[in-house]
Amino acid sequence: MIRSYRTEAANIAEGHGRFHYQDETQFVRQARGSLSETLDHLICALDEEYITDKQYNGLRIQYEVCMKLMNGNIACLQRKKMSKLSLTNNQSTD
Repeated sequence: MIRSYRTEAANIAEGHGRFHYQDETQFVRQARGSLSETLDHLICALDEEYITDKQYNGLRIQYEVCMKLMNGNIACLQRKKMSKLSLTNNQSTD
């Protein structure tokens, strides 16, 4: 579980360091996959009674917030990409 949640931050950092929308978007998508993997580990921890329902529910809320933030980040990166493409197309037709 520790590896999967650390991978999320590492992927976001690596993608941000690439300075290209497509690369950064891909790394955020990978981070989103790691976040889903972490949720699966939490479900297993709940099933095995390593954590309580209350702990799981609190962590599930944090998962939902993180997922929304990642989806918003992906949408923002895609808008930036489209905006840049639009500017490039407008400049080439002028």
